[in-house]
Amino acid sequence: SSLEQWLAGKVQPINENMVTDMTATKFMRQGRFAEAIPYLERVPVDYISTQGISRYMARRDYNVDRWFKRQVVDRDWDDIFSAAPAPVLTNQKLQYCRDVVALEQKVNTAATPEDMYRLASLYYQAGINGDCWYLTRYGHSINDVICYPEEKDFSVAAIELLRQAKSTTDDEQLKQKCLYALAFIPYGEPYETVTYDENYQPHYSYNYNSYFYKSMFELVQYYYEHQGNVAYYISHCDVVMTYVNTMGAG
Repeated sequence: SSLEQWLAGKVQPINENMVTDMTATKFMRQGRFAEAIPYLERVPVDYISTQGISRYMARRDYNVDRWFKRQVVDRDWDDIFSAAPAPVLTNQKLQYCRDVVALEQKVNTAATPEDMYRLASLYYQAGINGDCWYLTRYGHSINDVICYPEEKDFSVAAIELLRQAKSTTDDEQLKQKCLYALAFIPYGEPYETVTYDENYQPHYSYNYNSYFYKSMFELVQYYYEHQGNVAYYISHCDVVMTYVNTMGAG
């Protein structure tokens, strides 16, 4: 019909690379990394370089532990508001999937605490709070939520692995890393809430059953039990020391 002809004339040609990349990205967002690999292998690096996320991909590394370092894109390098693309040499999504699949296979067979910790770090980086959020989405906001059907909660997955690694390792250095990471990850109900009365005076209430309180309390206990033998990043962390001075170890 004439209507069908008009509609057909308005349809833009399908960008096969875009569809392939979006399919792979949704698989990744659902934690189906092995299924994403065949699609990612078909996406040219030149196409990745045209995307807005390329400016982050070119400057960030998913192998960095987010709880130890925040990878900030240099604002002088580009206009922060334009999100102009940048050339990349490899498809970081593809390498990430390969690394995660290999680690998942190890964790499901003969896992070591180090493997669990490593996988937890990779999971967290790809989630909504990680620096490498661009691996599983095309935009980022502080209001991001888990919204896709069957979407993987990377924070929960990281927490579970960190707890396993912490409880099974005999390496005190690795245990401290796990405790620190668990206290760092934002999850669940807030520990502290504030309300204001009619005189605009703040009133604070504390949720001692919150994930944050329990995780921080465990880290503080470890600090008290191993004073003089804790990692520098713990003993010199302003946030941790604030709770060391206020919580105590009971």
